[in-house]
Amino acid sequence: MKFGNLKHWFLGITCGLAIPGFSGLTARADDLRDAAPSDAYLAIYAMANPERDYQKQHFQAVLKEINDTKIVEKVLQLVQSNMGEGDAEQFVAVRDAFRAALAPVEWDKLMKISETLVVQKTEGPTTLSVLMFRIPDGGAESLKTGIVNLFGMAAGASQGNLSVSSQTVAGVDMSVLELPKQMPFVLQPAVGVKGDLIVLTTSLAFAQESLELLGNPSATSKFDDPRVVDALSHLPKAEDSIVVFDGKLLSEQLQSIPKFIETVSGGNPEAARVAGMLSEVFQQTAAFDMEVTVEYTDGFQNRSSSFGRMSKSAGDTVLGQMFAKQQSFEKWSSLVPSSTTGFSLTSGANALPLYNWIMTEIPAAFPESQDAFDKFAAIQDQFDLHLKEDLFSFRNDAGSTDSFWKGVPVSHDDAMQQSGPDSGTAPSSHQCAGRNS
Repeated sequence: MKFGNLKHWFLGITCGLAIPGFSGLTARADDLRDAAPSDAYLAIYAMANPERDYQKQHFQAVLKEINDTKIVEKVLQLVQSNMGEGDAEQFVAVRDAFRAALAPVEWDKLMKISETLVVQKTEGPTTLSVLMFRIPDGGAESLKTGIVNLFGMAAGASQGNLSVSSQTVAGVDMSVLELPKQMPFVLQPAVGVKGDLIVLTTSLAFAQESLELLGNPSATSKFDDPRVVDALSHLPKAEDSIVVFDGKLLSEQLQSIPKFIETVSGGNPEAARVAGMLSEVFQQTAAFDMEVTVEYTDGFQNRSSSFGRMSKSAGDTVLGQMFAKQQSFEKWSSLVPSSTTGFSLTSGANALPLYNWIMTEIPAAFPESQDAFDKFAAIQDQFDLHLKEDLFSFRNDAGSTDSFWKGVPVSHDDAMQQSGPDSGTAPSSHQCAGRNS
């Protein structure tokens, strides 16, 4: 069972950044995995693998074609040609300023990233991030220079609302884009370099936490979480990347959003109602404990394998009940043509628990919405088509989901297999495979 597209989007970014050469994930004295704070709900670690060096040729060929055809220049010229004279002049000025700001970046060295770490956590309405890359031969410093130049551009165009400052965080000199102090939440875009390590962050405190962990390998990181260790014991050896998505922790951190709304609203009753509903939504979607995904290379195939668990209270949540009645595929291979290069199969989710929750909880929290619900019911009566009875209920059998989930393990390696605690078969399944050649 996949826990959503967000994790895979970040995995794609990581692979794109690190694919120029992602050796196996062997420990080293300053392994960036050590820098993943335990309060991060997302942690992505990747390292160069010579098995994927052949793919660099394809990326370089694409970049060469883009450069030779000057397609970017042509697109910019097309945009410029459709502007008025004054706008066109301003567009050219901005374009040239960006070019000048990024001119110091040695782009070819960015293709030599040897190690990557991405971590995220949520505080109030903001997602805080730390990104670390090891870029040799001065590539890290050149990238920092380009980013600092962009900070300067933003400050120069802000009419005094932004500024650039310097701070030392855990021994790393950071350049910080200072945002207006009247903002109700704190974001601190910053970049720093130490040797071949470049650090980008939206929070100096989060960056300090991460950098201090990196300097103390004996400390506990996200990758030392017993749940992560257990998941990795069920998976193939990671050769290219490890992705940890802590659904339980994310659900807990999301509860800070309603608290933030109540705090800044100054006791506004409407804001309190919205905050209460958001809190309930987050509770009803807290069905996933953790999923760990490893990437490895098999010949000319980039493969991934995942292992995850539902939370013990999944059966008490709407989201957990939606997935609890899925059935595993008995002969999934018979559904996929042999010539297929990629496929995805799923038995879907039962929408009835969500429908029931919406129809009861929304009117209860917002009585003024009852009129809209009554009109919706009248339309269903008019056409004699009722979503609950005619579309959703046929998938709902014994309604025993409240006691079904007891920390069910979920795993998949291209063809995902699951097992349930009572029946020996899982309530859901998902198969996927991909090929790069």
